[in-house]
Amino acid sequence: MRSAVFLSSLIICSGVGYYVYQDSLASVDSSPKPEQNTPVAVEVVTSQRCDLDERIDLVGSLEAVDQVQIRSRIIGYLDKLPYDVGDPVEASDIVVELSELTYQERVSRAGQAQKIAIAQREAAIARSNLIQLEVQRFKDLARSGVSTEQQQEDAEARLAVAEAETALEVARVSEATTEILRAEAALDELKIVTPISGFVAERTVEVGDLAKSEEVLLRIVNLKRIRTIVHIVERDYEKIRTGQTAVIGVDSVPDMAFSGTVVARAPVIDPETRTARVMIDIENRGEQLKPGMHARVTIVASHSENAQVVPISALQERNGQQFVFVMEAESVARRRFVTTGIRDGELVEILIGIEPAAAVITLGSRLVQDGSSIHATHAEWNPADSLAVSRPDGEPSGITAGD
Repeated sequence: MRSAVFLSSLIICSGVGYYVYQDSLASVDSSPKPEQNTPVAVEVVTSQRCDLDERIDLVGSLEAVDQVQIRSRIIGYLDKLPYDVGDPVEASDIVVELSELTYQERVSRAGQAQKIAIAQREAAIARSNLIQLEVQRFKDLARSGVSTEQQQEDAEARLAVAEAETALEVARVSEATTEILRAEAALDELKIVTPISGFVAERTVEVGDLAKSEEVLLRIVNLKRIRTIVHIVERDYEKIRTGQTAVIGVDSVPDMAFSGTVVARAPVIDPETRTARVMIDIENRGEQLKPGMHARVTIVASHSENAQVVPISALQERNGQQFVFVMEAESVARRRFVTTGIRDGELVEILIGIEPAAAVITLGSRLVQDGSSIHATHAEWNPADSLAVSRPDGEPSGITAGD
């Protein structure tokens, strides 16, 4: 009985298994077939050649290279101020005149004091000579026993006093002479000249005011040489060297670029800001640049002539490796690992990795993989339109396709 039940169960299980197997085969046969590889629509440009500049963009304020603050070395009332703010001046022009009256009186008083000191000196010399004769007379009398030792000592004491008084009067004459020289020098200081040519940028006093040595009376600036000081970050420090060119733009003259030159770079980096000061002298054509203006500065850190370039939109990076996709003749995308150089605006220089005049995928490059089928549309492009800023001289870069 048990054998019959076991046999029946085995037959039933086998039938169920066969049914499941047939059903699975039917499912496999009815599943959809995989679709063929659909080409990806992309845009392709041809790599070209042009001159590139590596540019560092910065901001700064303009200041005059040559400027001077006019102060008076003496105290006096202002008599004449022939120039006002905005007036042009030439080197050695008299820009401030102080009243002479006080210092002429000072010279006169010094002369009178000198005359009195000379008279007192001559009187002291005469007294000293007279006492010298008296001392000699007592010495002669002492040898004959007529004068006493006390008389001789008194005469010598009076002589010492007289000689001291003479020395004092001589010193007073010297002091009076020095005072005359000071007063005469002060007269010369009453007329103050400017050491540079330029324009009066600031005037803080008016005629009649009392000039003091610690006060600035005028500020004069020369606009022919303008400078800006910018701050570069640590990673760009070694890229900056004296003699490099720079392009400067200002809001007041939006359609003009001014040429500058790096003249100095700070030897240290500020530990707080991690930046270093860079000084740039600017050719101020037409004196259109003014101290205090906000300046946009672009320093040309390096230059590459006839570089092979592609749009930066074609460049990709993954796991620290840079690559582009190029189109091969059979409309297949191929990945090319590249070494890049200068980046300028929307352009990137390709040093190694693609052949001249390569067909590089730009639009759609992130949708393809190595070996993908593509449907390419060729686009015309001009690298000059993608440069960061105009060249300082306004001339376009020379551009050629491929080699």
